[in-house]
Amino acid sequence: MLKWTLFGVLALSVLFSQAQTNKTKIDAIVQMGHAQYITCSDLSDNGELAVTGSGDNSIILWDAINGKQIRTFNVHYKSIRSVNFNPNNSLIISTSKDNSVKVIDVKTGQIKHAITFSKQTIYNAYFSQDGSKFITLNDRDAYTVWSTEKGKDLGTFKKDFGGLKDELLISPDGTKVLSKVNWA
Repeated sequence: MLKWTLFGVLALSVLFSQAQTNKTKIDAIVQMGHAQYITCSDLSDNGELAVTGSGDNSIILWDAINGKQIRTFNVHYKSIRSVNFNPNNSLIISTSKDNSVKVIDVKTGQIKHAITFSKQTIYNAYFSQDGSKFITLNDRDAYTVWSTEKGKDLGTFKKDFGGLKDELLISPDGTKVLSKVNWA
């Protein structure tokens, strides 16, 4: 009798633990970090998330509160040049030495937009302050404005400044891009 009671308790505990596991699906993430040096980073506006890019071609999403790795994105095949969150922290935009720009959904890890440049070297990309657009900056004299929703090229423009790293290049309403007047 004791043998069957012990078996019954064991069976119930296994069933209960499986039911609990099915309720709270926990993804196990091995906390490996980057295999090479970090080349770029960004902190979400609310301070809860951080994202880093590396010379190992990977992008890692971190819980900025406890320092734990949430997800690794392996979407580029060369070193990462820049990573940036959109204003509501639902998307990450990245640039790489593979000369591509990727817009990645933070929750699903899916690529929303992938753009490859054949005749330009792209160094950086930022979202507008309202998140409706993003801008890509090349290494020379041009920038391109894109629709975040559709990934559509809204226009490529000549830049008459040397900056490659300034997220405030786009006005808060997304209608203007910083430029300077040529006084010469």
